[in-house]
Amino acid sequence: MFSLIELQQQSGQTILNFCKEHRITLSNFNYWLRKYRKNLQPSSGFIAITPSFPASPLRVLYPNGVAIELSHPDVSLISTLVRIG
Repeated sequence: MFSLIELQQQSGQTILNFCKEHRITLSNFNYWLRKYRKNLQPSSGFIAITPSFPASPLRVLYPNGVAIELSHPDVSLISTLVRIG
């Protein structure tokens, strides 16, 4: 269905006319259009990382110049430091 959505966008046709021409119900097309748009949305901005050991210390730098260096950081501590900043 994603390829049909892209085809409609490139066709210049209205969604209604495209659906009629391709014998797709408007509700079905709109359902897949929502999925297509959601699929294109950027993620939350976070990515999974896997540290390699031995890891070097983690340094958190704040805009005011304060730097915190952590030799054994854990996720909850990092989360707290990010929220504070």
